[in-house]
Amino acid sequence: MAEIRLQKYLASCGLGSRRRCEEFIAQGRVQVNGVAAIELGTRVDPKRDEVCFDGRAVKPEVGVLYRFHKPADVLCTLSDPFDRPCLNTFTASLPERVFPVGRLDEDVTGLLLLTNDGDFADRMLHPKYEVERVYWALVKGSINETTLKQMCLGIEMGDGFGKAVRARRMSDREATRYLPKPKYLESAVELVVGEGRKHFVKRYFGHFDHPVKRLVRVQFGKYHLGHLKSGVIEPVPDFPVPDLIE
Repeated sequence: MAEIRLQKYLASCGLGSRRRCEEFIAQGRVQVNGVAAIELGTRVDPKRDEVCFDGRAVKPEVGVLYRFHKPADVLCTLSDPFDRPCLNTFTASLPERVFPVGRLDEDVTGLLLLTNDGDFADRMLHPKYEVERVYWALVKGSINETTLKQMCLGIEMGDGFGKAVRARRMSDREATRYLPKPKYLESAVELVVGEGRKHFVKRYFGHFDHPVKRLVRVQFGKYHLGHLKSGVIEPVPDFPVPDLIE
């Protein structure tokens, strides 16, 4: 096998996305043949070189992918110094070590993908691929068609331009699959976005004076939440496949 970049090798070992593995290298936590490797351009031969992370040898793993219906009040981290509920509560029994593909806020529920494949995570998260995320939101106020159209045109958000791919108001009957039934002066909205900027959906609704009360992610790329119950993890069959992203 030809030499590959160190961060790609680490990602294939299930340590995180390539960007996360680059941070590990910069922090001096990676050694190649007993020598600390801090250069991002370092290349390794998977057959000949010994790569260690925090002093422990690591090897590439078979790629796996899980769908997880994240409950509210669960942190998207694998551990927490304050013993708050986090992903490890649910992933500890899995045969592989996995990490989340992106993040959901503590109070946001719905689809979270878990994998040990750093390349897959990078493709799902990188802005250039514009992988669609579908959210159902319960917001304050009666949202109208004019506002929904404006949301698809986009606005300046202070940290760059942002817009929705699609936005539509949902019927109460449809929304209650994942959301509480809207009350007076509340609206259920499906918002489709092509980026994962921090707090983007909440901030976006806030710019239009419709603060979010409840938020659920129901789809990420080609993967759907479906009928998966809250707190349940389910393997995605036939992973990896050649075309992972629609």
